[in-house]
Amino acid sequence: MIPIGLPSVSFLLTVAALFSTTLIWLIWTLRLVFLRRSENNRHKRLVYLLVTAIAFFTLFKTADVYLQLTKELRVSSANYHLALGAPQQLGHIDMPAGTQLQLALANLKDSFKAASFPEPVLISGIQALRVERDISSAINDSRIVGFTPTNLRVIGQGISLQAGWYCDATQPIEFTLNADGEISTFSACTLALDTTVDEIILPAGTVLRASTGKSYTDGFVDIDRWTVYVPSNAEINVDGLALTDAHLTLDNMRRLHEIGGALLSRDTQLGDLKHAAGSTARLNPRRLRETYPAAWLIEIPDGSLSSTPPNTVHHTYAIHDRTGKTLAILPAR
Repeated sequence: MIPIGLPSVSFLLTVAALFSTTLIWLIWTLRLVFLRRSENNRHKRLVYLLVTAIAFFTLFKTADVYLQLTKELRVSSANYHLALGAPQQLGHIDMPAGTQLQLALANLKDSFKAASFPEPVLISGIQALRVERDISSAINDSRIVGFTPTNLRVIGQGISLQAGWYCDATQPIEFTLNADGEISTFSACTLALDTTVDEIILPAGTVLRASTGKSYTDGFVDIDRWTVYVPSNAEINVDGLALTDAHLTLDNMRRLHEIGGALLSRDTQLGDLKHAAGSTARLNPRRLRETYPAAWLIEIPDGSLSSTPPNTVHHTYAIHDRTGKTLAILPAR
């Protein structure tokens, strides 16, 4: 962070005193105007004149500071917002004349963190109208001495095929970048079409993210390669279960690996248990894989079971295999 000196206590007290005096003058003046009174006492008149002088000085300095700040903001805005007068390649993107740049570093075009194009520009198969980049700045002795772009979001028109996924180009399509700003890998998008993976229909609007594997605190790295977030108002069907608010992971073959969390959208009978709508459902959580691989873990809210096996009144989780057979009932952890 760049350190910024804080104003002294005496300065703050002086400013507070000036504005307080101005407020007193304003109230005093309104009282004289609306009550149609004048100060006949010589001492009061002198005090009023002194307060008026202080108030005028405060208002003048306030207006002067405001005008200076406005001027500096205009200059700053001009230094950080540029328009290309001629076509130019920046960040490995061929930008046309008229492109509007928002810069991370003043007057340095290569440091752009956003660019809006007057016409579509082809970027990784996308008819792009705007790009946004995250910039990591290098700071030395409180000065920015360099920068590195880390990822790119492309917004455009139509549908774009990325890594086998049909992405909605009107929503940000994300890529990781090399240190020089060149696109490295596809990382995220919003699905433009209903898409079937491992017999599961993912609705349009589903958010997709590439993954290198979920990491755990004990050093374990999972095998997931795609993370899928289904829209909260959309329903998907997995093993005959209707689910909403689903968060899925897929392996490198795009097969279902885990459902990190979802809600049953309707009352569901599995084996001898009936689960209420709204119950939380997970598939293949890591803590169950050794004993119950590829099993469902479904929460049992109080009073949601139509039939309860003996001695399970305090149990709150049911384990089912993917055919619906009840494997076990676990107590709350």
